[in-house]
Amino acid sequence: MKIEKKTIALCIFALAIGIATIVPLTYIAPKMSATAQNNPWFNIDILYANTLPNTYNKDSITINAAVNFTITPDAINLKGADAKIEVFNFHIYSDQTSIINLTNS
Repeated sequence: MKIEKKTIALCIFALAIGIATIVPLTYIAPKMSATAQNNPWFNIDILYANTLPNTYNKDSITINAAVNFTITPDAINLKGADAKIEVFNFHIYSDQTSIINLTNS
């Protein structure tokens, strides 16, 4: 009977320590994530793109494109950020079918 009382007391003590460490995190975490800026740093203009059959491999094509990346004012006026990862997905398709999806980061 004496061991059961110690076990129950230790379980309650461990539960109290767990609650005491988790409760402050629920107040701190939302404040930390609200400070992130989510404005893009680049504007993309695709000037032209064309495809040519590949002379080395008959089952593939060569894609030629001119893409203009311009910096936005948000990239120039950085506040509290050292770096940002931006991912661009280019979907190239013809009048008949989809050709390829390219991801650029």
